Amino acid sequence: MKMELSTETLIDMYRLMLLTRQFENKTVELLPTGKLFDFLHTCVGQEHVTTGAVYGLRNDDLVMPSLRGRGAFIAKGVSVKTLLATMYGKQIGPTFPKECVHHLGVPEQGILVGTGVIGSDIAKATGAALAVKIRRTNQVVVDFFGDGASNRGDFHESLNMASIWKLPIVYICENNHLAMSTPVSTSIAIDDISKRATGYGIPTATIRDNDVIAVHQAVQNAVKNAREGGGAALIECKTYRWYPHAGPLSRDPRSIDEINDWKRKLGCPIEKLKQHLLERDALTQSMIDEIDIQVHEEIDEAVHFAEASPFPSVNEAFKHVFA
Repeated sequence: MKMELSTETLIDMYRLMLLTRQFENKTVELLPTGKLFDFLHTCVGQEHVTTGAVYGLRNDDLVMPSLRGRGAFIAKGVSVKTLLATMYGKQIGPTFPKECVHHLGVPEQGILVGTGVIGSDIAKATGAALAVKIRRTNQVVVDFFGDGASNRGDFHESLNMASIWKLPIVYICENNHLAMSTPVSTSIAIDDISKRATGYGIPTATIRDNDVIAVHQAVQNAVKNAREGGGAALIECKTYRWYPHAGPLSRDPRSIDEINDWKRKLGCPIEKLKQHLLERDALTQSMIDEIDIQVHEEIDEAVHFAEASPFPSVNEAFKHVFA
């Protein structure tokens, strides 16, 4: 079912994608300073996936972000101040300095806690969907993972269980064609990862370009079906990340020509939405400039907040532990 999105919704999604992009670029800028106590798996180039998928969820719906999930945090309402202060290792946020944003959970905002094992979060999100069904809370779980994770047993076991028990979960594969450094073409024998769900009787959708509107509509349809008892769905978003696996300081097996070819092929998701809004006269250059200024101010405030926030005391190491 295709839905007509309001101008207000589209402009809000544009702002969230831009905020995500500028936040990620700021962390890239900060990384060489040694101030960040965090991994830097950026989602630059694929911001439309998390923004489009998370936007419009209920406040109590649950989200399991992926490795490149800072856009999901931002779209779910976590402030960039909290995210950056956490990356600075400051005494801020739901886990204080004990966990980085890489695996951060914010239960009060519906964000599930991740782990360091690729693919294991698929099983955790499926377990959360089972809990939702048992409790009859009418929530939906949205689970993000990369193309590489779809090769693990966690993926297949989870989809099988979700299908049998008609769990309220929407799986979203962020297929940026590379996993960590292994091309999909050498590790997966089919063209579309979404086809894997067909064998489990799970409906699928495949988004083939960097289109936030297409992602949002596909996810909203799947969420509606799941909330009404229709069970799980899998949505594959074919995209491409612009930075190396762990940020600009890590090794990148790709050539500049390859990256530029993919950029031309898929386009920039932010620019695509901006052009769409300009063409329907929903956005003017002055509005674009104003949003850009607001986003930069928000990022600058986050940096100031992170810099000014206190580091934890030594005693913090002895809190929230088993023994």
